[in-house]
Amino acid sequence: MNLAGFHHTFTASAGSVLTAIGQHDTLPQCRIQNGLAFIYAEERSSIAVFDFKLSHKTASWYLLTGFEYERVRIVADVITFAPLLRQLGHEQRSMISFFTTILRFIFRGILLIAYLVFLLIPNLMLVNYYRRLETEEGGRKADHAGVRIARRLAWFFGVRTVIVGTPANGAALIAANHISWLDIPVLHSGCAMGFVGKAEIDRWPVFRFIASTGGTIFHQRGNHDSATDVSAVMSERMRQGRKVAIFPEGGIKPGASVRMFHARLFRSAVDVGCLVQPVMVRYMRDGERDDDISFREDESMLVNFSRLLGRPSVIAEVHFLPPIISIDKPRRELADAVRAAVIAAYES
Repeated sequence: MNLAGFHHTFTASAGSVLTAIGQHDTLPQCRIQNGLAFIYAEERSSIAVFDFKLSHKTASWYLLTGFEYERVRIVADVITFAPLLRQLGHEQRSMISFFTTILRFIFRGILLIAYLVFLLIPNLMLVNYYRRLETEEGGRKADHAGVRIARRLAWFFGVRTVIVGTPANGAALIAANHISWLDIPVLHSGCAMGFVGKAEIDRWPVFRFIASTGGTIFHQRGNHDSATDVSAVMSERMRQGRKVAIFPEGGIKPGASVRMFHARLFRSAVDVGCLVQPVMVRYMRDGERDDDISFREDESMLVNFSRLLGRPSVIAEVHFLPPIISIDKPRRELADAVRAAVIAAYES
């Protein structure tokens, strides 16, 4: 149904996408489902998302910052709106995209700073308090609090996590592909787990506190003694019935492919005899994979952090794949089997 003949008032549910401007002069379309109006463009290459309200004579809109509103009311008469879209050339669209990015960066940045200053520290202290109780109930509350913190941190960067599949019960080694540093809060949004992270994080002021509270095991890359110590800590955690997550690719590099999985850190799962669960992570926007969330060539952590803070919202898909039994399996065979499962899901 074309919006030109759409003169009724509906309420769009949270999560519906209002695409007002695309790369082509395409009239927005409308479909009605369960009494709700969903607005979208035929072309998926949209550069801006709008919360807009239209009347018969005027058209005004307010730039969204990438967050989902609970309810968005639309009063639509596109007869006055369509000519306005066609008047916008490439330069105007680029300008709108630029200012949208700036607005997202400022708005999200203010919210993130406020959260870090007023809410994050008390929440992390609460997690530590529950952990120190050393009881089953305390551990459960600490895990739930940690998952809430992870979801909130991802939300500040416009990332909404969708969980597919079921995390393994009890102890397990979680092995996932690595696209962005956001993979950590995204994975933790699915269930509580401790990560094996690079030792450099232990020197980053805010990240260090968050990582330590989340139970991160710091690993000095290229150091044989460090790998041995890390493997021993991982084994102890899993014997306690907890989950430990690794990124077997060994780091983040530009590019969309899933690189080779290093076998060394699979040793702890073989020693303990626990399950190894492959997990596939990918970021989607407008129905297509969004690989630009990863580091670009020669991009520093600060630049990447700032760039992601201003990017459009994305959906992070986390696929918990069927677990693999590790008992009596060579590490290399185990690593290859996990990688094959991740690649199959990533390319599907």
